[in-house]
Amino acid sequence: MEKSLQSLKMCNPKTKGHEISDLNVTLPHPSVDWTPETGYPPGTPVHFLPWRPWGAGTHLGLTIVMDSELDEYYCSSEASTGFKIVLHNPVETPKIATFGTFISPGEQTQYVIQPIINIATQSIEGVAEDKRQCVFSNERRLRFYRTYTQHNCILECEANFTLSFCECVMYYMPIAMEMRLSDSLTNITKIVNGTNRPKCGCLPGCYGLSYTKTQSASLLSGKLKIKPELLGNKDPQYFERNIAVLHLFFQDTQFTGFMKGELFGFTEFLSNTGGLLGLFMGFSFLSAFEAFYFLSLRLWCTVIRKRKIESELLETEQADKKFKHMFPFPFLR
Repeated sequence: MEKSLQSLKMCNPKTKGHEISDLNVTLPHPSVDWTPETGYPPGTPVHFLPWRPWGAGTHLGLTIVMDSELDEYYCSSEASTGFKIVLHNPVETPKIATFGTFISPGEQTQYVIQPIINIATQSIEGVAEDKRQCVFSNERRLRFYRTYTQHNCILECEANFTLSFCECVMYYMPIAMEMRLSDSLTNITKIVNGTNRPKCGCLPGCYGLSYTKTQSASLLSGKLKIKPELLGNKDPQYFERNIAVLHLFFQDTQFTGFMKGELFGFTEFLSNTGGLLGLFMGFSFLSAFEAFYFLSLRLWCTVIRKRKIESELLETEQADKKFKHMFPFPFLR
């Protein structure tokens, strides 16, 4: 495993360059119950966690200075030095060993971040999950996570499967009181990622947030100017070989989301049907009333009128039989 971040300096005026240890992180601001579906509660101050950027550009992003301490490397799962980083949803547990990208020491790296936002309309809540292919947060409850996401569901599935297979879980997996961490490395990677893994039905969330990035890097200059109070007992050459500078920022202040909704609802069906009938038949609501009239009232009136005429003809024939025909002149017989 890559050497974890020992200390970092955040370009935030409230931290004033003080080191923040990764062993016991105490953040200066409170956090809120944020989810991709509900967002921030109304009236949440901008400095509450999760932090929001003030705008686009490097000067309004996050800058992290990391010390790799190459001389103290003693165990690594990679044949390289440096750090790993992954951009993830704040409510998810990242798998850095699997999805992390490298940050090399002695370089200045820039991450241009582009968010991918997925939302859904409430009209699809009545549609079955296998048809809409997404899950709302209130429809499924996870054991180890408060917020449902596909990534959290998969990680919980792996933890449950690993527990049932070897009665232990990996250190990064969510655990419960009855679980124990594995004290020896068991080769279960192929089993977890292979065909023997059970299907947990982890569909994507109807509301989701993920990120794509564009990465670029350049070597730190040998003429790097460092404040004397930051050097400590280290020389500038140490910084050139061990320090990595990372800039994370958004390129745009506005983003386009993807909305999942009904392709054809009742309103769309009515409008499309009315449009087609109106195009080929001159159809309208008045035409619908006329069709109802000719198929029901007009037909009923026609039947009643026919019966009335037949009744009158029958009465006329019966009246003719009661009288004899007398010719006025006998010679006409």
